[in-house]
Amino acid sequence: MTAAKKMAVFLHHPLEQPYAIERWASRRGFEITSYFTDKITCFPPLDSFDWLVVMGGTIGVYEQEEHPWIRPELDCIHSAIRAGKIVVGVCLGAQMIAGALGSKVYPHTEREFGFLPVTLSPAAAASPLSSWPQTATVMHWHGDTFDLPTGATLLASSACCPHQAFSYGDRVLALQFHPEFSCEDLSAAMEGWTPWPRTSHVLDIPEVLAEKQLPAEMNALLEKALDHLLDHA
Repeated sequence: MTAAKKMAVFLHHPLEQPYAIERWASRRGFEITSYFTDKITCFPPLDSFDWLVVMGGTIGVYEQEEHPWIRPELDCIHSAIRAGKIVVGVCLGAQMIAGALGSKVYPHTEREFGFLPVTLSPAAAASPLSSWPQTATVMHWHGDTFDLPTGATLLASSACCPHQAFSYGDRVLALQFHPEFSCEDLSAAMEGWTPWPRTSHVLDIPEVLAEKQLPAEMNALLEKALDHLLDHA
């Protein structure tokens, strides 16, 4: 009998949960263990997980003086990548992967919030995003960006942010946007959040919550990417 795969999830905010990733993993029999990385004194050993999922949050990778746990987390992510674990990052998680691979993470000149398109690169055809459409509408919610790591493959860009998704080898997928939210997840995550001023890249909250079909379509694309990692890595 094949042992269940084990997934470790790094959390940075109570409302930034793995949502659709966890639902997908549960259906496939994963054993899932979550860690709030600012609360633990020792990061999990590499032999305790097969997959590492790094979720979003409100801090910046560059805020290491204020948050001394960031450096050990980056080291753990880097070790997991070197050990050949499957590593998936979402928003801050993507920035953490970029930082772990030695790239600069920094405040962007513009914020992005709401359901807005990303355009896939030609290289995406041979990546976990291979079954995605050339242009996909996804949920954005970030103010930081990052330089593309050396050796990484750019998979998607948006109008104001050129680095929206990348892969690193065939076991690492970093997504700057949020494909994990259902309608209910998104509504809960926004509770109490002070909205950013509206721009061409920042939509209003009612406008975002009015989208009832896009979250399900986005979740389906996410599952295809995760299936690709499960089948091909």
